[in-house]
Amino acid sequence: MRLQVAGLLVREHRILLCLRSTTRAYCPGVWDLPGGHVEPGESDDAALRRELEEELGIAMRDPPRPPFARILDEALGFDLKLWLVRDWRGAPENRCPAEHETIGWFAPGEAQRLRLALPGYADLIRRASI
Repeated sequence: MRLQVAGLLVREHRILLCLRSTTRAYCPGVWDLPGGHVEPGESDDAALRRELEEELGIAMRDPPRPPFARILDEALGFDLKLWLVRDWRGAPENRCPAEHETIGWFAPGEAQRLRLALPGYADLIRRASI
């Protein structure tokens, strides 16, 4: 089972999403949350901070506990923990153009109409933006 982390970044009732490159093996060409794999020996918190720094160039405080949501998919073999992130330093920018074609801020209704990486994201985005 692959351990993964992601952040639901919320500012002014908008969610930050990343458009995955069409060359990616997993979920190409869909909108996803920033995040990634937990490295061996790495805590979930450290992995989330590292991924947000690598992908977006932002520094966040420790994520609140417990995670906002968790998605387990045994068929695809992943365990994804998601945190609601409202506090960080820096302006998010696409630091991984080979991974994400672009990033963007979306109101919940806009985000729910996009082609999202996972079906459960639409409900999480609605809940996170309140």
